Amino acid sequence: MWWWRIAGVWQGLLLGAAAVAIAWMALIVIFGVFHAASGLPTLLSNTRAMPWVVALAVGALIVGAATASICMKVVISAAERENTLVIAAMKERVAAVATQMVIVPAEQELSELERYREEAKIAARGIEPTSL
Repeated sequence: MWWWRIAGVWQGLLLGAAAVAIAWMALIVIFGVFHAASGLPTLLSNTRAMPWVVALAVGALIVGAATASICMKVVISAAERENTLVIAAMKERVAAVATQMVIVPAEQELSELERYREEAKIAARGIEPTSL
């Protein structure tokens, strides 16, 4: 289905956003808290941005989980519909094969048997037992 690719790209973007946010948090801790280097942009050293970065990471993970849950429900629903169609098609094909390979030949044999019985009755009436 076409939407699977879109959902996959969306999930990849969300995962990327979460990974960038986690790396960003690590850089803020290294450069903002431990002052490992100087002269860096404030995005990497400002510890006041940490709550927003954490919110970005958590939000991306929550939206990713919600997207996965919705996609799973849609896939399960589609699989159940397809399963129903496949079962119906299999039953139709089995019935057709059973009719062709079992029922029709059995009806032919029963017809032959009935014809034989009728002819046997006619033949039995035509012969009179001789008295000794």
